[in-house]
Amino acid sequence: IKSEDGEGICSGTLISRRLVLTAAHCLDSSQSKILSVKVIFTQDVEKATEQQIRHGVRGRIHSQFLSSAMGGSGSWNDIALLKLHSDAPVDFKTVGFE
Repeated sequence: IKSEDGEGICSGTLISRRLVLTAAHCLDSSQSKILSVKVIFTQDVEKATEQQIRHGVRGRIHSQFLSSAMGGSGSWNDIALLKLHSDAPVDFKTVGFE
């Protein structure tokens, strides 16, 4: 995640070919404007190839998200969805609920 304050890393869970479940604090732009989001489908971020990278095009945080940075104590409703520009790599599976 690249923001006006620098770069950060968050984890997420692929729940459909173009949808990642992550934490709201990862996509929260109330403290610093988010410039871009890359989703890297490998554990070795430094060696990621173009085939392993997708770009986030839209994020939606929980409407009642509250973090300690917003005057709360701890984080509440810390959940968000990130839509990808294109499908995740075919070798990555979505979470199954069976």
